[in-house]
Amino acid sequence: MRGQQPLLAFDADGVEQDVARVAQKLVVSHVRLQLFPETALSGSGRGVGHGRRLGQARRPHHLQETAVPTLQHCVAAAVLAAGLGSSARAAELVDFDEFSERFQGAASFVSGPLTFSSDSGYLGVEIAAPANGADNGTPYLVDARGSFGFARSDGQAFVLDSFDIGQSWFTSAPTASVTVSYDRVGGGTTSETLTLTHDFSSFARGLAVTAVHFDLTDGSLGGGYVALDNITISAVPEPATWASFALGLAALGAARRRRPG
Repeated sequence: MRGQQPLLAFDADGVEQDVARVAQKLVVSHVRLQLFPETALSGSGRGVGHGRRLGQARRPHHLQETAVPTLQHCVAAAVLAAGLGSSARAAELVDFDEFSERFQGAASFVSGPLTFSSDSGYLGVEIAAPANGADNGTPYLVDARGSFGFARSDGQAFVLDSFDIGQSWFTSAPTASVTVSYDRVGGGTTSETLTLTHDFSSFARGLAVTAVHFDLTDGSLGGGYVALDNITISAVPEPATWASFALGLAALGAARRRRPG
C-alpha cells in the first residue's frame, strides 16, 4: 500500500445524493423555464396563473441579474452526478497487503475483488526487498513465466483506473518490455507494450474491461520477474444511469421544440 488514507475516506453515498439532487433541480428548472418562460419574470416560480398574467409580467429590479440554468448547466450537472456517483461508490484498491508471508508457485489466488491466474503456475506474492529491481516496501504480486492476468471474482466488468508495475529479481537489463492486453466491455481486445524499469511505474488507464492479461514471453525480461501492485478499479457506469440521462436530454429537446419562435 502507499501509506495513505483509504480512497473513500468520505461519505460517498452522501456526495452522490447531494450531486444528484442538484442535477435534478437544475433539469427541472430548465424544463419549466422552457415551457413557461414567464416564470423567470414573475419571481414566484409557481408557473402560469400566479401573480401577473402572461404578457403583463415585469422583471423586478432585484431580479435583473438573476441567472437561470442553461441546457449546458443541466448537461454538466447530469454528467457529474452520473460520473461522480458511480466512481465514488465503487472505487477499490488491491494492494496485496493482506499477505504476511511470501509464497510462489500458485496457479491462481484471490486478493480483494480480483482473481489472479497464471498459465505457468509460477504466480506469487513477494514481501521482501529484492536484490535488485522494483520494491516499494510492501507486498506485491510477482510472476516470471508465460502469462498471467486478473478479472473480478464475481465475473462483473470493471473500470481499470490504474496500476503500478516494474521488473524485479534476477534482472540485469535496465529496462524490459511486457505486453498488456485488455478485454474490453462489449467485445474486442486492446493491447499495448509497456517498458518496465527497476522501479515501480504508475499507469493510469480508465478502461472498461472484463479481464487484463500480461504476456511475459518477451526476451528482454531475461528471466526476471514482473512486479505488480496498487491496482485501482471502479464500477462500470450502470446502463440505467445513462438511460435516465438520455431520457432527460430527450425531454429537454422536446421542451425546446415547444417553445415559440
